[in-house]
Amino acid sequence: MYRTTITTTEVIEDDNSVTQTSERCRREVQQHQHQMSMMCRSYIESGRGGTRLTLATNQGVPRQCCETLRQVRENCRCDSLNQMMEDVMSQRRRGGKYGGQEEEEEEAQMMVGRAENLPSECGFGPRHCQIRMGGMSA
Repeated sequence: MYRTTITTTEVIEDDNSVTQTSERCRREVQQHQHQMSMMCRSYIESGRGGTRLTLATNQGVPRQCCETLRQVRENCRCDSLNQMMEDVMSQRRRGGKYGGQEEEEEEAQMMVGRAENLPSECGFGPRHCQIRMGGMSA
């Protein structure tokens, strides 16, 4: 004779817990944003005219970029990368770095691809981030 016991656990997350996590991430993103932008921007912007193949074969993420990203809690890294990309794209638009709409979108997609895979290229999680670009689907 066999006996099976089933135990269920109910986890209740209140809005306060989610709010606290979001607030911690927001502070963490702000704390590391300048350094991350300095250390990772050249990698994100490198490889203009590159393809997905170039993205897949690690062109060498700067060590300082990975070290800075590693300082950000894993569940906050994508938020941090999103903020960095917003800053990069905003600066590029203000600086008139593009020749035309098509060139802008192509280059933006390349940079988004690099940013989305940056944690994986550095050898830690999350493996892939979803980068949200305002008015542009990545």
